[in-house]
Amino acid sequence: MKRFPLLVPRDPGMWIFDHQGGLTQSEFLHRVHSLADELPARRHAVMLTKGRREFLIAFCAAMMRGQTALLPVNDTDGAVAELAGSFPDSYAMLDAARTLTLESVAVGSLPASDGGHVDFPDIPADHVAAILQTSGSTGEPRAHEKTWGEMVIGARRWQERFAIDATDYLVATVPAQHMFGFEASIMLPLQTGAGVYGGQPFYPADIAGALGLANDPTLITTPVHLRACTRGTVDWPLIRRIICSTARLDSRLAEQCEAKMRVRVSEIFGSTETGAIASRRTAVADRWRCLDGINVELRDSVAYIRYSESGGAVRLDDTIEVVDKSRFDLRGRPTDMVKIAGKRASMTDLSLRLNRIDGIEDGVLLCCETPDDDIDRLIALVVAPTLSTRQIRSRLAREIDPVFLPRRVFHVTRLPRNATGKLSAHDARILVDRLTRR
Repeated sequence: MKRFPLLVPRDPGMWIFDHQGGLTQSEFLHRVHSLADELPARRHAVMLTKGRREFLIAFCAAMMRGQTALLPVNDTDGAVAELAGSFPDSYAMLDAARTLTLESVAVGSLPASDGGHVDFPDIPADHVAAILQTSGSTGEPRAHEKTWGEMVIGARRWQERFAIDATDYLVATVPAQHMFGFEASIMLPLQTGAGVYGGQPFYPADIAGALGLANDPTLITTPVHLRACTRGTVDWPLIRRIICSTARLDSRLAEQCEAKMRVRVSEIFGSTETGAIASRRTAVADRWRCLDGINVELRDSVAYIRYSESGGAVRLDDTIEVVDKSRFDLRGRPTDMVKIAGKRASMTDLSLRLNRIDGIEDGVLLCCETPDDDIDRLIALVVAPTLSTRQIRSRLAREIDPVFLPRRVFHVTRLPRNATGKLSAHDARILVDRLTRR
């Protein structure tokens, strides 16, 4: 049976770094072994740890016990109970004690290293390492199994595309429970030896502070975080590269980031179902280039990606135009398109143009059906304390066709985005219902 290492060795020094000093790989493995000895004999571990250090320890301990990590979309009591109900024989792993009906283990209080030798274990390639859920941004979350072998191969594709090795340091603003965060800040450090920041910074000053702890680090982040970073007055340290995903990155925002933060910004295209598929430098390129070992193809106008290692293929929900087997143009999802007065537009593109308006801190355009279900009309939700509705509509009219101007503009204090910056379809419906019933 084929096996892959749980962790690739790196030279002595801090592997997980943070403001408290961090952990070497040896210290990390001692904590993993200690935790593995304490875990209950269960099949599934619900990963509720927020700190990346704790997540790495918990995930690796579960792997050593032959368990599967369950990665929830959010950590509310209801979501945890529903996930555990779908996967019997589960328990939870936490940063610290928390009241749950589910049996739980706290990761935060592990014994210090005794300095002795620790093994670097191997894991069977066919072991189901994790079950991730889609974000719910386009509907109800769906679960997807990931074997250890396919996750390792995926990490190696990242490594080849971005030339990441044990000399790199990674700082991620994305939670480890999300596919992008899991690949980039959990699997990539495990399989390359790259150092990783042990927390999850949120505000621009905190992100800069985390980056400042390492030499020439890489920032793993989202368009929402990048927008905040370009609008602040933070003095950014030297950064090797920025890798962005979870939502479409506006080319203008990418240009602003490259100028302000003095670094190239790469964007990843992928999904929970597929993992990372392709990348591009958004400020200068529209076209996507597949990661090594992945090809794209069309069958009866339906897009598929094919993996060279296994020969398997996965259907894409997105519409693409294939240039050749390794390059394509992304046209969005059919469900993302809206048709008004005989004209079509992408809701994602319309929202990007809304967010280009100076004074809008955050915003989204949504499609709402009229009572007779005849014609779709658009509404805008905006965080824009200095702009009036008239100003927003006037400035948006310079960016989009007039038929797509929102009939109503609602000012809100914040949009209910999750930790990756996504607005779930469910949360959007609740907010729109509340606003339209006033």
